[in-house]
Amino acid sequence: MGKIPDCYDPRALEVMVSRLRRKLGDPAPLKAVRARGYIFAADLHFLEVA
Repeated sequence: MGKIPDCYDPRALEVMVSRLRRKLGDPAPLKAVRARGYIFAADLHFLEVA
């Protein structure tokens, strides 16, 4: 997250995820996984390149 680990505030990640969810819209493809972190849970669609 770009900070020294000793000065890390545990709520900083929650604030960043909250802001990202707001930008992505509802429902956000970010899901919380208890005792693990977050996952990106959206269907991915790839464009075929000719």
